Amino acid sequence: EGWACALGSVRSLTPEDVDRDITIRGERITAVIAPAAEKPEQTDESDRADRAVLGGERVLVSAILEQLESSEPPSVELLSRTDPGAEPDRVVLLTGERIEADNTAGRLVVPQSGRLLVSDRRLEEGSADRENAAARGSALFDWDGSMLLDRRAGNATMLERVRLIHTPQGEERREIELECERLVTLFDADENAELLGDTAADAEIGPVTAFGAVWARSGGQQMLADTINYEPSTGVANASAAESGWVTLFDPARSQAVTAEQLLWSVDTGRIEVIRPTPVEVPNQ
Repeated sequence: EGWACALGSVRSLTPEDVDRDITIRGERITAVIAPAAEKPEQTDESDRADRAVLGGERVLVSAILEQLESSEPPSVELLSRTDPGAEPDRVVLLTGERIEADNTAGRLVVPQSGRLLVSDRRLEEGSADRENAAARGSALFDWDGSMLLDRRAGNATMLERVRLIHTPQGEERREIELECERLVTLFDADENAELLGDTAADAEIGPVTAFGAVWARSGGQQMLADTINYEPSTGVANASAAESGWVTLFDPARSQAVTAEQLLWSVDTGRIEVIRPTPVEVPNQ
């Protein structure tokens, strides 16, 4: 096992003749590299790309990307293609002042503020495959605290003034904006995959749970809640309040707001279903 350190506008690229591009940028990149375990000879394109990036029969154990004074924040950009030679249809772009990847533990950490863009456009709008198309689109996350992506747990957690803009694919779908103090999003991932090499293959945003002073907006409607569970594939938000609190959904163009302890909000249609109404207190006679 050995390590390498590169300074000054470092940029790492994969060959252009494969179905995946990996671009790593940073002013200082420190990596731990180890010899690859013995395995049968493989000839697929992804295997050749890994060898090109790591320089022969080696694997990336961990890496730290750092921003130096007055430099651009480091970034990891992953582009994937359904068909080699075609335009990328899956994109993952991560930026932050510091990015830490541990392939052994399957963890990717941004310990300070950062931004994550996830985009999946594998199906054209209007495709007959509506079930798969519904979960695709683009999601932009940013946070002021930190972010932890855990492949083994299959989730990513972001802290402190987290913001999400989800733009689903399809003309009938509506964009949603969301802000909260803590956000957890699920994803399907191979825990053995490389964090800096295979993340774009599962660039489909999964269910999102937002905690703490949650604000959401879509179209002319806005919502305030303590917790919101949002399902991107259906566009439905399940909002609930903490004990003795309530969820409020309102439209600034209208005078009346809807309050409840728990309600379902269909972002695409604007339909509201009250699950647990706000208790009505009857004064003593």
